[in-house]
Amino acid sequence: AGILFPVIWPGLRVAGLHLLFVGGFATVTIAVATRVVLAHGGLRERCDGRLLFLMATVGLFLTGLLLRIGADIWLPWRNPAIIAGGLCWIAGAAVWGGALLPMVRQIDELH
Repeated sequence: AGILFPVIWPGLRVAGLHLLFVGGFATVTIAVATRVVLAHGGLRERCDGRLLFLMATVGLFLTGLLLRIGADIWLPWRNPAIIAGGLCWIAGAAVWGGALLPMVRQIDELH
């Protein structure tokens, strides 16, 4: 969708790139990295259920993405929307790191 975004809305090329990279690649990378850390760290059983911290992270990433795309559509609110979108992304990364890093330390203590 991010690649086709500028075809449908030529003036929103940068928003399409954000859709591709933040909504696609960053979200998939975080999900795969979580699975790899847990599975290879001997915590595979934690992969079976819903990971609330991962859902919160993805939710914050997607909220930031919507704010960033909205910034190009609603120009009077452009700067506040870009700032809020960036803060959502940072908050999502902090939630993810804050939840996953203690598990990594736990893995080190087990081995």
